[in-house]
Order: sequence, then structure tokens, then C-alpha cells
Amino acid sequence: MDTRAEEVIQLHNSEESKMANFRNLCQQVADLMYPSANDITTINTPGKDLSLDIRDPTGLTALDRASSGYIANWIPKDRLFFGVRIMDREAGELAPSKRWTALATQIYHDELFSSNYMQQLQQTVKSFLAFGPGCSYSEFSKILLSLNFKNWSMGTFIFKENSRGIPDCVSVKFTKTARQACEEWSNPGEKVIDAASDLKTESKPFEFIHIVRPRIRRNRWLIDNLNKPYESLVVNVSEKIVVEESGFDEQPYTVARWELSTDKFGRGRGMAMLSLVKELQQMHKDLLEMGNRFNRFPMEVVRDNLENDEVDLSPDAKNYVSALDSIRPIAMGATGNFPVTWELLKFYQDMVRNDGFYNDIFGQFRALKGDRRV
Repeated sequence: MDTRAEEVIQLHNSEESKMANFRNLCQQVADLMYPSANDITTINTPGKDLSLDIRDPTGLTALDRASSGYIANWIPKDRLFFGVRIMDREAGELAPSKRWTALATQIYHDELFSSNYMQQLQQTVKSFLAFGPGCSYSEFSKILLSLNFKNWSMGTFIFKENSRGIPDCVSVKFTKTARQACEEWSNPGEKVIDAASDLKTESKPFEFIHIVRPRIRRNRWLIDNLNKPYESLVVNVSEKIVVEESGFDEQPYTVARWELSTDKFGRGRGMAMLSLVKELQQMHKDLLEMGNRFNRFPMEVVRDNLENDEVDLSPDAKNYVSALDSIRPIAMGATGNFPVTWELLKFYQDMVRNDGFYNDIFGQFRALKGDRRV
């Protein structure tokens, strides 16, 4: 057992417990608006139907349009959305400097868009719009020989802030099969290696934690991975050993938060719209029941020797009475006010789409021409 590994596991578990209430809220948001990410506090089996909780899809489609709208309008693939500058204004105005910064900007854009950047960014933007925080990892892959990005879902990561409120310590928990772990690290643990050596067990999952945090003690005169400003440790959770130790010049994990609140997690638009989306589920259910009553209205059936005096208003229900029209005063309003309910449902749907997720403003942005650089 490695004491550093045990420390990392304890840190991650401690921060996870502090996020318990927040993650419960995120789970509710995911259930109704982001079902593909609803494994925050629950475990989904492969092939599980993730749409069972959704009666009204307004929250789901509004979130999709919001994330797609932000990406398409602010980071269009065929336009420059940022530029490289030289801090010294006078030096930056020189012709060689301008040529260099223009070339660097173009190369950076080309490299980003030839990688998996847009695919992973879409998920990160969707996460912080829905929940508040979103976490992405960036690296230069020596295997792919290109930039590589990875979005981490809400239930996998924790983070800590520095004195300025900037997330500088990020820890993610993930699983790899025994074979994958052996491909990734030279010594992922004895149990992992044993499992990978047998075809019957090579797909057995093992849990790992990767933490990147500021390095407290380092030799600034040595230029190697073990003395870089940020410490990187990969820990085998079950065996409590460090399987990889390295370092970074900068934090490779980026934690974005939509709107900071009284806690560090922030609040996304999905959080703000959660109560309205919950009401939409009930309103949609009521509208369907009301429509069924209009099309398959309850009936009265004359019968002697009545045993049940309860009125059943469900579609196709048969209410036995001693004389017709005996429950007419109740039946007159049994089917509800369909037009009013429909208008109210549309009002709530528009509120979620436009006030909640700003779907109505993307048409204006699409009319903008030129690049997106400020």
C-alpha cells in the first residue's frame, strides 16, 4: 500500500461526499434534460431505456439547441474565434510580429479542428449549461501525434479551488478493463496484470483515480516531469498503489462553471429550469389524460343492485348507475378544459426554451458575419 495513493483516494472520497446534495440535484436535471449523462448517482446498464422519466421533451430539446447554438455561433468551424497576440503592443505592431501571430492563430485553429476538440467541447458546454460545472482534459497525444481532448461527465470528477477561487486541483475517477490498463501503464497492479493475462478475465473493470494538483515541493532547477509545477498521479483504487507519476507545466483539466452561487459548484440553466420542467411533465400527463377522456369518454351504464358508488373518470370507464344522467353534474367537467390546458402547456414550454435556454436568440447570432475574435 502506498500512502500517497491512500491520500488521493481519501481526498477524492471526501470531496465526493461534499458534493452529495449537488449531485442529487444534477441527477434530477439529467433524468429530465440530459438522459445520456444520468449516471451521476445511479448506475445504468448497457441498453437501458433512458427516456422513461420524460413525458414532455421540452427540457431535453431546449438544452440540445442551447449547446448546439453556442458552439455553432461562437465557435464556427470555418471562422476564427480567437487570436494570438503579443503582450508588448509596440512589438506586436511590427510587420514580422503580425505575420507570426497570424500564422500561429491559423495553425492553432487548424490543429484544433482536425482533432476531437469540437466533439468533446459540445459535451462540456452541454454539461455546464445543464448542471453548472463542466470538466475537460486536453493533451498532446504521443500515440495520435495530435491534440486530444476528453470531456468528463458530472459523476466522475471533483475539484478544489485556490485562494482566488480558480479550480487548480482536479481529480477524476474512471474504470478501465484489465487489458486497457496494461496497454496504458507498465505496472497497473498485480491483480490487473493477472486478469489481463487470461482471455476470460481481460475485460474485467478496474477503478482508477487521476489527480492533477499544484506541486508543493519541487526543485525548480530540475527540468523533468517530477519537478513540474503540477503534480500528476494515477492511482489503482483497489490495490491502493500509484501506477503513474508525472507532471505538467499547466493544469490540463479545465473546469468551467456557468454561474457561481454560494458554493463553488455554480448553477446551470438546467438547475434554474428544473422546477418548471418538472411541472411540464405533470402538465403533459394531464393533457394526454384529458385528450383520452375527450376521445374515449367515461360512460354511464344502467344496472340494478349497485355495489360501488365511486365515479371512475378514466378513459373508457364504465360507471354503473340506476338511472341515466344521475352523475351528469360531475361528468360535465370530467374531461377538463382542453384549450386552456394546451395554452398553459405551450406557455411553459416557451418559457423553458427562450427564458431558460435562450433558444430564441441564436437566429440573431446566425446573421453575424466575419470571425468571432474580440
